[in-house]
Amino acid sequence: MSQLALAIVIACLLIDAVLLAALWLLLRWRKVSVYLTRFGPALVFDGFDEDGDAIRLLNVNGTFQSVSYVLPSSDGAGAEPGAGATDGEDVAGVAGAPSDARLFDGGPTDQRFELVCAYHQYFAEVIDMLGPGGTGGCRTLDGVLVVGGGGFSLPKWLVAHCPRARVDVAEIDTKIIDIARRHFFLSELEARFHAEEQGRLVVRCADGWDWLASGDRRWRLIVNDAFRARRPLGALTGTDGARTIRAHLLPGGAYLANLLCPLEGRSSDVLHQTIKAFAAEFAHVYLFPEWPDDPRRGGANAFVATDLRLPVRDVYEVRVR
Repeated sequence: MSQLALAIVIACLLIDAVLLAALWLLLRWRKVSVYLTRFGPALVFDGFDEDGDAIRLLNVNGTFQSVSYVLPSSDGAGAEPGAGATDGEDVAGVAGAPSDARLFDGGPTDQRFELVCAYHQYFAEVIDMLGPGGTGGCRTLDGVLVVGGGGFSLPKWLVAHCPRARVDVAEIDTKIIDIARRHFFLSELEARFHAEEQGRLVVRCADGWDWLASGDRRWRLIVNDAFRARRPLGALTGTDGARTIRAHLLPGGAYLANLLCPLEGRSSDVLHQTIKAFAAEFAHVYLFPEWPDDPRRGGANAFVATDLRLPVRDVYEVRVR
């Protein structure tokens, strides 16, 4: 290699090093924590929602995976926030919330264990509908499997608001689990409710599909909250996935999934495939879209498959011809 070529290579390496150092300093200045995960770089940073409440976000490889409130209460002074206040529409047309203003242990609501995302809030409403007579499901729910931990938003809510719930979480990436404990208050939840020592929260570093396919255990509720390149968890979108979910649900149970896609257009194929597959296995399929008035806009759509007739408006039930 000539001296000129060598000098160019060294100069390029120095420029790269300077740029990386500048980027690192910028992230530190903006108080952004950076981790390397199985699916790419993960950024953890704080911000504010539309109401001015402090929130913390997790972005993995360019996709937002989780969000959590940061303060124990909305004003940071111990006040009890509205536990059931939702950004999403009340799908049943009934005023009120699926959870009480206080946690089941009698203490004041901790905002860090509440749900920020609209699709999670839809999940909470549906869970409450799984009880006898279409209400009170939060008080009677027992076995739950959540595939995909992320920031553990839904598992935290389940432990905090469903006193009988025993929640299994399958998260494939140990680094994501560490991030949830360090930044998303999973350790605080476990300490308050003694969730691990009492068996109310079991976190496994495992592939959710492999876990389902290799065992015969059954749950009342299975939630697919996994993210893989903006697609639901692999095989759980097809016929085999629907049959596997059916085989692992108890009678009267339900399957909930976050479908990241538009309602129409080329990128909506995964939605229609999932609806068709699960409609062949379950009596009722429901969809609660994030952007119903903008069907070509990608969103986090709450999908539900169950044999139960839920007390929701007809517009949310999907009928396959």
